[in-house]
Amino acid sequence: YYNKKPYRIKLGAKAALLGLAANKDWVLLANYRDPTNFMNAVTFDMARYMGMPYTNSNRFVEVTLNGTYIGMYQFTEQIEQGESRVNIDKTSGVLLNLDLDDGPDLASSATDNFTSTVYSLPVCVKYPDDVTAARLDSVKTDFTELETLIKNGDYTALSKRLDITSLINFLIIQELTRNVELVSPRSMYMYKSSDNIYHFGPVWDFDGGFAFDWASMTDGHNYFGSDTWLMGSTNPAQHPVDAYNEISGFFVNMFSSQEFVSAYKARWNEISLNMLTDVFAKLDDYVLHTSSAMERNAAKWPIDKTYSTEIQNMKTWLTNRVSSYTNVVAGY
Repeated sequence: YYNKKPYRIKLGAKAALLGLAANKDWVLLANYRDPTNFMNAVTFDMARYMGMPYTNSNRFVEVTLNGTYIGMYQFTEQIEQGESRVNIDKTSGVLLNLDLDDGPDLASSATDNFTSTVYSLPVCVKYPDDVTAARLDSVKTDFTELETLIKNGDYTALSKRLDITSLINFLIIQELTRNVELVSPRSMYMYKSSDNIYHFGPVWDFDGGFAFDWASMTDGHNYFGSDTWLMGSTNPAQHPVDAYNEISGFFVNMFSSQEFVSAYKARWNEISLNMLTDVFAKLDDYVLHTSSAMERNAAKWPIDKTYSTEIQNMKTWLTNRVSSYTNVVAGY
């Protein structure tokens, strides 16, 4: 949709870049739609504060491509299997992306995806690479077992196959950022290693969150206009059912379990008090070191917003959201 493009970089040999572990595969996020430049970075730092493994790093660079300056970018890791990436077992590990764009409906010619049995989710197998038909069937069968446990709402049984804390952390991230792509879903990663336990994460792609005004998708940069809740304000297991807000029960059906609700409340109380203090300190440091780069980026890609104003708007919006969510969680 936009002239400022994101890029993937594949090096000829592994290299440690900007203090990050050596690898061939890297990503340059354009963050063009984001008027703050830091929505993904802030969300990654939330996940890092919550202890979510394999959370992407935040580096900011200015890029010249074939002699032409193309702006400020966020340099980060490609989400993939690897010792310095999603470090799952090479033989038994699985990395999945629940993503409409990568699923059978929109990527019908791909051979690495399926529609899940219970919740009809679009699932793409990111690892193993070049997954065989037999392995794909095996992954689908195993994923069906996970879905069935979620549908049954048995907390004890589910905890033997799913890192429930990772689900809670994941949902808190989606709700705090109001990431409506949970509805589609898009860019919702999960992984499983030799322990045979599924984990949610790494988190990815949040320029559709922060109350983005989708009516202005092609030419607008309008955020922070809504404070409504994705999962409702009383019982997320009874999530809104309409054309836009129907979150798959795969993500929210466990709220029918009182044990899960208690665990969710306890986790929120544990992380909510100091999280934004930590995250905003990092944000202030990013701004301090990139202010000149952001000015040059704004000259290259002018929009109808000022980054300093929008960063403050983001801080205010998140602060209010965290404060309000404390009351919402108490009412679950």
